[in-house]
Amino acid sequence: MPLTKLNFTGQPTIPDTSLPNGAFKRQYSAKNTTPVAETSAFKTILSIPNIVVNTGDVVFLSTHISHVRPTASGMHMALAISYSGSSSGFVGSTNWGFGIQDHHDNNTLWRLSSQFLNLSEIYTNPFNAVGTFTFNLQSKSNGTNGYYGSENLGNTADYVPNQATIFIA
Repeated sequence: MPLTKLNFTGQPTIPDTSLPNGAFKRQYSAKNTTPVAETSAFKTILSIPNIVVNTGDVVFLSTHISHVRPTASGMHMALAISYSGSSSGFVGSTNWGFGIQDHHDNNTLWRLSSQFLNLSEIYTNPFNAVGTFTFNLQSKSNGTNGYYGSENLGNTADYVPNQATIFIA
């Protein structure tokens, strides 16, 4: 299937055979500049709409999530993906997503969660659907007094990005 650059009319098609081995076919990105309160159940931090996945595609996720607590305490948190569209589901463990990230030095207030994962090969509930989807990057934590994408008390700041990209190979 030839590839076309999305959202750009007049872009020539690129045949699959001319792609270098290992190149990504498509990418979809999103960011959230509004603080999201931390919860003990999975909650959406940001959504990436209109993701097209064809038969044989491999799906990767890259994240950069800022997480802060206003008081010093351990930061036990996890990320996961839920999706809807042509079908719906959850990628990762329904308990702790892609795995627990934990700082317990009792002086840590800030965390950057940067990950690059193959969602098609994740150990629990890998993504294996075909169609058009919205991916929701979700997080949960053992605490409920912190925020994703903000300063200590939920105030917006320019140095606390929440962003994610889905790469299709």
